[in-house]
Amino acid sequence: MNRYFGCGKYRWLSYEATDRDLSEHELDFVARHESSCARCEKHMAKGFAALNMLRGQTLEACPKAGFDERVLRRYRVISVRASLRYWSPAMIGAGVAGLVILAALQMITQSSQIPAFSAPRGEARLSTPAFPETLESNIRYVNQ
Repeated sequence: MNRYFGCGKYRWLSYEATDRDLSEHELDFVARHESSCARCEKHMAKGFAALNMLRGQTLEACPKAGFDERVLRRYRVISVRASLRYWSPAMIGAGVAGLVILAALQMITQSSQIPAFSAPRGEARLSTPAFPETLESNIRYVNQ
């Protein structure tokens, strides 16, 4: 039950053996350590048993009828929404620009039908004295 040098390396190589092919040197190390360290051998046996049990318990997925069509429809809806979200500011801007152009064209084409209105440039006033009786009396006084 003594713990020997290289237990960590043994465990790492044992786990790596499930994912890749080990080299001759690594396989030799794993075999030597496994024969000399009973603790690592038990630990790895339990780990592989648990892993094999989990592999045996996998469930096969049985999707309902029409699953593929629903997924594809949802993908299309999401992509259309994303494209609308991307292009909606440009569409609104184009609409506003179109309205401005239509208003400008309407004003240009209808300008001959608008009644002419010009602000008065000046007023013609009849000059009358502010105090007519006083002015007349002054004129009389001057003429006498």
